[in-house]
Amino acid sequence: MRRSFSPLDLVVIGLALAAFVFLPSFFRGEGVADRIRIVSAEGERIVPLAGDREFSQKGPLGETVVEVRGGQIRILSSPCPSKLCIRMGSISDTGSTIICAPNRVALRLESGRTTSGGEDVDAYSR
Repeated sequence: MRRSFSPLDLVVIGLALAAFVFLPSFFRGEGVADRIRIVSAEGERIVPLAGDREFSQKGPLGETVVEVRGGQIRILSSPCPSKLCIRMGSISDTGSTIICAPNRVALRLESGRTTSGGEDVDAYSR
């Protein structure tokens, strides 16, 4: 017995494809990335994204070396066994993250300002 798609099946497939294509854009941060938030076992720090350089971040397994070049960041070397964080390559979009879980180091690109020039604030409190 051959079964064909019903109109409802086609609607569900279309909605799933649309969600797959458009949903990631809703979860990206707004604005142009201008800083890197580094979270590690030692705590948090923010590093400017401007300029080309390398720096290291200490984790429980050793030093994770990060490269900043042309507004992109990537992990050059890490003491983790699988090296997945290195194979992730470069990121440049606001809200993008690279995580080295074994060494407990996370890098996230953030924006201090939105593209319209205003502050990137979620809420104000009194």
